[in-house]
Amino acid sequence: MLINSANCAEPHPAVPLPAFDPHQSADFSSRDITPSHYFNQGFIQMKAVHIAMMFAVGLGVSGQVFADEALAKAKNCMSCHAVDKKLVGPAYKDVAAKYKGDAGAVDKLAAKVKAGGKGVWGEIPMPPNNVTPDEAKKLVTWVLSQK
Repeated sequence: MLINSANCAEPHPAVPLPAFDPHQSADFSSRDITPSHYFNQGFIQMKAVHIAMMFAVGLGVSGQVFADEALAKAKNCMSCHAVDKKLVGPAYKDVAAKYKGDAGAVDKLAAKVKAGGKGVWGEIPMPPNNVTPDEAKKLVTWVLSQK
């Protein structure tokens, strides 16, 4: 294979590439690059990949939070609830504080979101909501994540 100057601004003489032999052993004695250099480069690359993955996970989590807030708005939950203050219904932060540490809270509250409820937060009833069981669980998981 030859490298030529067909697409270059300045002409260059054709230069043959060195032959590649996959069976030839790696001899680093005549080069400035040592095996430890490759290890260090690999370590740095692994760290960079790790940091990138953590960043991506962070974006995914924050994206999920925004997506669930969008779902709450789309299902008109925000007409009666707010994250940080009581409207008609309780603030989501208050709900999260009340059910903190309750392992069965997601299922219990998802059923209330779907069927409606009365009496836990006052006399004004929460009407049944037109959500799927999966949407109800997503909404409740988001509500319980509020701080």
